Amino acid sequence: MGNGQNIYHFSYYGLYNPFIVLSYCFPFIDMGTYIMIVMILCLIASTLLFYTWLISRQISKPISFLVSLMFVCSAPMIYHSYHQISFVNYMPFLILAFIGIDRFFNQHSIFLFVLSVWLMILTSFYFSVSGILVLILYGFFRYLQMHPVFHFKQFLKDGFRFLMPICIAIGLSGILLIPTFFVLFSGRNQHAWLSLKELLIPNLNFIRFLYDPYGLGTTSFTFGILFSILCFEKKEERILVWICIILFCIPLFSYILNGGLYIRNKVWIPFLPLLYFLVASYCSEEKKTHSFLWIPWILVLLLNAFYSHSILYGIEALLFLLCHKKKTIGLCVSILCLCICNSFIQDPLSYTEYKNMISKSNISSYPYRMETNTYEKETINRIDHLNQYRSSIYSSSYNSDFYAFQRYTFQTEQPYRNRFMQPCSKNPIYQMLMSTKYIGQTKNENVFPMAYTTKQVISKKVYDSLSFPYNQLSFLQGSVIQNTDSSFMPSFDLQKMNLPESKSIQSKVDQEEILDGFQAKKGDLIMIQFLVKNHKDEDVSIWIEDIKNKLSASSHIYYNENDIFTFVFSSKEDTSNIKIKYGKGDYSLQDIQGWICPASYLQTDVVDQKLQWNTIQGNKMDGHINIHQNQYLITSIPYDDSFEVYVDGQKIAYEKVNTAFLGFPLKKGEHDIHIEYHAPGFQLGLMSTIVSMIVWFTMEYLRIHQKIVLLEMSKNEES
Repeated sequence: MGNGQNIYHFSYYGLYNPFIVLSYCFPFIDMGTYIMIVMILCLIASTLLFYTWLISRQISKPISFLVSLMFVCSAPMIYHSYHQISFVNYMPFLILAFIGIDRFFNQHSIFLFVLSVWLMILTSFYFSVSGILVLILYGFFRYLQMHPVFHFKQFLKDGFRFLMPICIAIGLSGILLIPTFFVLFSGRNQHAWLSLKELLIPNLNFIRFLYDPYGLGTTSFTFGILFSILCFEKKEERILVWICIILFCIPLFSYILNGGLYIRNKVWIPFLPLLYFLVASYCSEEKKTHSFLWIPWILVLLLNAFYSHSILYGIEALLFLLCHKKKTIGLCVSILCLCICNSFIQDPLSYTEYKNMISKSNISSYPYRMETNTYEKETINRIDHLNQYRSSIYSSSYNSDFYAFQRYTFQTEQPYRNRFMQPCSKNPIYQMLMSTKYIGQTKNENVFPMAYTTKQVISKKVYDSLSFPYNQLSFLQGSVIQNTDSSFMPSFDLQKMNLPESKSIQSKVDQEEILDGFQAKKGDLIMIQFLVKNHKDEDVSIWIEDIKNKLSASSHIYYNENDIFTFVFSSKEDTSNIKIKYGKGDYSLQDIQGWICPASYLQTDVVDQKLQWNTIQGNKMDGHINIHQNQYLITSIPYDDSFEVYVDGQKIAYEKVNTAFLGFPLKKGEHDIHIEYHAPGFQLGLMSTIVSMIVWFTMEYLRIHQKIVLLEMSKNEES
């Protein structure tokens, strides 16, 4: 993916996820089928573990059962078990960690605590941050339960002992976290810098936590109980609820837990077990008659009335009030009704069948890149065969040079409103450079190899002086080299299109027009570019032929900043006009320019010899080449400082070519090429994992040894 980048750019998806690692034991099961089976089992395991945990906390079986039902029916649990699985696939280990904390306090054992936190981090390091915060809050709650009289110095000592297992688990995850840390700070999109006002002013809209799969997805019933706890329950429960409400309401905490990318409620999903534990604890307590019990529920109703028009929330509060003073069975029935209501209002995910899958017969022994479909966002990161290489990528972390090449050097079209989605462009020049030979069932023979030599070079200084479209076309005449004394200057003979310089659109529906004022022959490149000024905070989309460009609304959480629309495509026939469709909205187009480039430009002689690959496996690539004069070897592998390049067994220096890719000079003759990559931070991460493993086992050994000694002393005293 992404032309072959550091794998830790994709660790967000669960690089060392134990469920995925386990799949190597079942090579005969299709990966799609395996994922579905695993997520069903994860959902079942999460619910059973949650039920077991509630039982261990002395919650009655009927209450434990029905609160577990509420837990599994909360919007994120089922929805993301088949949608964005990394949002919930860590949940079994998170709940296991709650059980581990109980064992820590009751038996002074850290084994289960460390193991579960470690597995949670490996499964989803992103959500493990919120998960660890939840565990610390639960540990604080247990501490207050066991120590009614609070002593600050003793609390610090006990707090350090409690945090030690978490620190060990983080150290055990070093092989994942440390290399990921390196890539996050070497290639990542800008943070969403917000004002202090946006970060600190509380957001009291509780609806964003209700029924939304991208938030807590719980019911107003749950929040009603939280408000009731604030009024009537024990001190430690009140403190815990106050902390949760402060975290939920002040945007700063969401911003921090989202890594400074944005403010989104998905980071609160790990709080679900803790909230439902409070629900179960509240429902299992022997209630006295509270004269003012209706106050928190009136507050819930008022909040719902202010932020929503749904009658469902009112029905929930009414059910609780009616059943609160009745027998347990009445309360259980009301909870069941709420769960059913919760399930009915979920929006079903429309599943799109994967289309135009790459035929396995198309896979050549020589490596080229192949895409399933240029604009099929559901498959943008999907690999269908071990020999499939792709230029597309969807990740919030990426090789910064490759990202800049796509977005700024080539200004490829952006069909999505999400800035992290970088699809394979339909630009024929881009596909040539990226060695994209297959798109679906379509085969293009006129592409550059993934590694080749060339004697035609253009200095970076000359390239930087070129603007669109000449900067793109220059790659068809030579490779761009940083340090070269070449005086070669690309030449161009293009036909300028007679297009209006500007245009304004104000429409509530899409509009279609015909652009003319030019004459293109079959195979000619049509190249159009203009600046988009959006006058409203809405998405703007424009299509030319089958190419789509989108500028997302500036308020969109993944604002794509795509205000320069570029369209490059080959004419399918002789034509003097093309179809353009303007999406609805209020916007203007400025500095509209277009060129016709003869098809002969695509018949380039830049490639002299292609590298004959022997093996491409993991982080190592070996090849062989024979050249008759000094040349540059050019690859379409994104440049990174962590490569090692060997020519005939001798390590050599390499450089950045074509503004973003790996390349190096070669002398004439026959050469064996070896390219190897070492992820930065990997050795340090491995050392962290090994040291933490030793510390963990040593502490467990000392605990067990001490327990045995104490047991023997007890026996001796008895005798």
